[in-house]
Amino acid sequence: GKSYQRFYEESKDKNVEFIRAENVEISKKGDQLIVKYKGEKGEKNSLAFDMVILSPAVEPASDASKLAELARISQGHGGFFDEEHEKLRPVSTSTEGIFITGCSHSPKSISDTILQSEAVTGKILCSLIPGKKIEPEVKVSQISESFCIGCKTCIDVCSYGAITFDEIKKVSVVNEVICRGCGNCVAACPSGAATLKHFTFNQLYQEIKEAV
Repeated sequence: GKSYQRFYEESKDKNVEFIRAENVEISKKGDQLIVKYKGEKGEKNSLAFDMVILSPAVEPASDASKLAELARISQGHGGFFDEEHEKLRPVSTSTEGIFITGCSHSPKSISDTILQSEAVTGKILCSLIPGKKIEPEVKVSQISESFCIGCKTCIDVCSYGAITFDEIKKVSVVNEVICRGCGNCVAACPSGAATLKHFTFNQLYQEIKEAV
């Protein structure tokens, strides 16, 4: 965080000792607690203390995976909910209208949580303007039934769960309401059945041809 370095320096000025260690083991000897650890250079050390306070790691909620599956949002490192784009959409998820904030996203300080919550509030208020028309995504994938071979590769690579398989026709089908037009299925489709609306191969070829 912004003030963490200052906090670290102030703690050092108050004679707080910081030790880089790994493989820490705690045992009891008489009235004292013995902390054994491996130092920065790999040397084994031990220190005796009257009290040891453990700082456990922050973990996502136990039902985070179930919620992610229900809401169709992805999970990142450690099982925390993942943002759609780290720079462009830092509080949005892969499902439109669902946002993340605080420790559901990653371990955060109080100040960082407040800032992220304010960003989420702004996003929600922008979509609740009276009379504002909700414009659907036009850059969505489409799958040609004539070319689809039913391999289901597109289903495996879809990050949004927007593609299902029609067991009767034996072809993949895109739910345009859920699709966000990422293009994963287009790149992975071995038969060329998947294309992006307004970004077909012929359209892209003509754009490149005109540019050259």
